[in-house]
Amino acid sequence: MNGPGNRGTDGRLPETLPVRSALRYALGVLTGAVFVFLLYTGSLLALDRTGHLPPPPLSNSICVDEKLKFLREHHDISPTLLITGSSVAWRGVDTALLQSELPGERAFNGALCGQKVNQTARTTDWFLKHYPGIRTIVMLAVPQDFTRCRVTPSASFPVAETDDYVFGKETTSLPLKFYLEFFDPVSLQHNARRIAALRRGELPLDTLASTPTGDGPVDTEISRSDLGAGALPPYDPACFSALGQMERTAGDSGRHFVVVILPLKREWERRYDPDHRRRAELMADMKPDLVRTHGQEIDLEDRLSLPEAAFTDATHVRWSAVPAITEVLGDVLRSGAGAPAGDRG
Repeated sequence: MNGPGNRGTDGRLPETLPVRSALRYALGVLTGAVFVFLLYTGSLLALDRTGHLPPPPLSNSICVDEKLKFLREHHDISPTLLITGSSVAWRGVDTALLQSELPGERAFNGALCGQKVNQTARTTDWFLKHYPGIRTIVMLAVPQDFTRCRVTPSASFPVAETDDYVFGKETTSLPLKFYLEFFDPVSLQHNARRIAALRRGELPLDTLASTPTGDGPVDTEISRSDLGAGALPPYDPACFSALGQMERTAGDSGRHFVVVILPLKREWERRYDPDHRRRAELMADMKPDLVRTHGQEIDLEDRLSLPEAAFTDATHVRWSAVPAITEVLGDVLRSGAGAPAGDRG
């Protein structure tokens, strides 16, 4: 029986205390969540207005996420020729120049930074799904791209969410849904400090400036203080399996596929591959899959000699050297390297 003597010191019945406490706790949590949401949204709006808003961290790689943002903002892209690969492909070709040398082609640079061959294979499949007009795939690579595939996750970004972000119906400049879904205030704070400078090219070796055809030019005379790459690890069979799958996918769909191995800085070769044994090993390992499916591998070092000053590190070239690479690549494609075996002259 509840009577005056059974009430708490605040006059409430004891059985009501846990309920009231739970309600207060729930209200406090809800209030805190609303406050965090408003603070986060307000921060995004402020960063967007001032030009310091990074792209949503779908991949959690600022250069990959910036490329996805570029694709979201350029729905008019309809390439017939796709450049694919890692940052050496992103930085190492002028697709506008290449397009001018190949009448009738619409070239686009879809390379993403940091990719191993297995990731390039997955990304290329994603491009083919969304850009069915692609007739020719040109993978630009260096030997380093053919290592550590087995321990590198193949997916550079979540496909379903990226499809929605890049090709979905929401076209606002502030896609709040994706900033909430990929909530990462630490990454946001870090990238907001530098994104404007990266986009303007003020950090030249890490610039995120982009050409209208998707290239990421490094337009500077600065070089890195070291080579940026040490001794070459063993080639990974998983990389060649991924390359073979790329080639089979291209062949099955009637597309042309060319793998172009780019030159490396001679200083790196003198230190780590003075007799070019590792480079020859790579070309030999690639050949069986490509021959079976009428693809072709090209060692650009056999066709082009770049001075040491052309490189910013062991593998990347500065924009002033890119026309020379692009012109040789154009010659390769015009000669029929990108055509099925029966069409080559």
